[in-house]
Amino acid sequence: MSDLATEDLSPETAAAWQAYQSMCASKDDYFSLLQILDEKYKTGEGPGIAENLKLEQLLSEHDQKVKLFNQAVSAITDTAAKQQLMELLKAAANNRDRH
Repeated sequence: MSDLATEDLSPETAAAWQAYQSMCASKDDYFSLLQILDEKYKTGEGPGIAENLKLEQLLSEHDQKVKLFNQAVSAITDTAAKQQLMELLKAAANNRDRH
């Protein structure tokens, strides 16, 4: 993902990076279901009970992942470790923009 090898990360930075990746995955899951539901709306259909429950579950999971990421970032006190994470996040943002 970056020139910075993830095995060289401090434990705090590695935890925050893992939390970030988990948060991104949960966001992707949530938005994937939203896209499916959007297609249903375009055809005049609405979501079923199961879909509404799944959407609620995915949003709750994503909210939890965001909290864990924020906690992991807050746990980083070392300036160099914070810089490592910022480099990874910047590279991740650049890669996501390309897709």
